[in-house]
Amino acid sequence: MEKTLLSSKFINLLASLLLGYLGAWLFMHIHLPPETLKMHEPSFIQILNGQGPAPDQYRLLQNHLIGLLFRVLNLYLAVMLFTALSLTASIYLILEVVYLKINQKYRILLALILALLYPVLMFNGPRGDSAFILLLSILIVHFLNLGKKSLFVISVVCMSFARADVALFAVLFSFLFHRNFFRHGMWMLILAIPILIQAVLKYVIFPDATYYVAVVMISENVKLLSLIKTPTVIFLSALFLLYLEQSIRFMKWVWQKCPAGKHIFGIFVLYLIALCTVAIIGEMRLYLPLLPFVLLVVQRYQET
Repeated sequence: MEKTLLSSKFINLLASLLLGYLGAWLFMHIHLPPETLKMHEPSFIQILNGQGPAPDQYRLLQNHLIGLLFRVLNLYLAVMLFTALSLTASIYLILEVVYLKINQKYRILLALILALLYPVLMFNGPRGDSAFILLLSILIVHFLNLGKKSLFVISVVCMSFARADVALFAVLFSFLFHRNFFRHGMWMLILAIPILIQAVLKYVIFPDATYYVAVVMISENVKLLSLIKTPTVIFLSALFLLYLEQSIRFMKWVWQKCPAGKHIFGIFVLYLIALCTVAIIGEMRLYLPLLPFVLLVVQRYQET
């Protein structure tokens, strides 16, 4: 039995490596061939030097991790390796570590879909850090599951230096899903972490960083053109229709029977409203960090 288990984990690791590489290769091939990435190199170096535009300048963690690779590799290989490693780790954690109570065939299907869809999650330009932010979300969920308080807080701090809005969502979700994990006063302190980090980055460390796009995107989103143009929306809509009955049953369970289900619905809706206000709603990469939290609710649903 032990040999079978070990071989299964090793096989899934190899499969994760292949899927991670495939997703990264497709992403680079579609969005960032070497000649295109060469044009982005000066702006990336500006970010590393602390002179880049907002909000990318505030996302220090992923930029400086890529920067470490950039010291020994060209930018194309650095971004591709960073993306491939982040995707590989995310897929392996989904397959073998975090969501073991979800049926294996669904985890395998999700791993395949993630690798193949990742390259077309981008709408408004290539974003090589999306897989890394997904990985941080999975780690937050994992440490919440394990009851590892220190590692949970460290993961929230890391996410705050990668995507402060996702860190804020993660803490709110974790509080609703597992209120007894910390005392209420401690939850308030953890909730303050992404807010304080973002404020320090924006107003103290990089006060001169200006946004290179409009901050409010409501007028763009009212047109819904980005949704119509996005292949991922078409695919996910078809998937929702194919699993319509199961999807409706799941949403009813969350609303009616899941602990704090109505509040969990509420924070998802609030986050989506925030995205509709300050982002392009057809940019599917923005929803990717929410996937680990949805899967955590799905796992609870399958346990009942």
